[in-house]
Amino acid sequence: MKRGQRVTAAGSHEMGTLARSFLRSVDQYRDREAQALGLDHSGLLCLGHLLNDGAMTPSGIAEQLGLTSASVTALLDRLSAAGLIRRRPHPDDRRSVLVSLTAAGTRLIRRVYVGMADAVTEARDALPAEHRCSVETFLELATEAMRSRTRAT
Repeated sequence: MKRGQRVTAAGSHEMGTLARSFLRSVDQYRDREAQALGLDHSGLLCLGHLLNDGAMTPSGIAEQLGLTSASVTALLDRLSAAGLIRRRPHPDDRRSVLVSLTAAGTRLIRRVYVGMADAVTEARDALPAEHRCSVETFLELATEAMRSRTRAT
């Protein structure tokens, strides 16, 4: 069977299999990068959230990562000791702190993201130009469909 002919009218199961395979490959890439950088999976995800979302409270990080407050405290201690994040008093809540990336943390997580972006760009560039817009539209729609299901739960 040729590449691109695997999904048929009854191919939604195959589409799910392909999506899971892609997501697994992203996880494997992140895990390999985290290990090479001396981080764990949660540490790398935390840095990614801080890059994408900006400064966050520890409770916001716990919610994003699905970790307990004790686990997040230990994680932030490790990232702070490595010089990748900084904590500062929350300007609106004296009982809380805001966590943000340091310049070193920003450089590190951007390097990881550039590697992922390069892989996706390489795959996109292998497609005929007339299919690229369709793939981008599909990814946007699939992302929104998953987000709406996440919000509904």
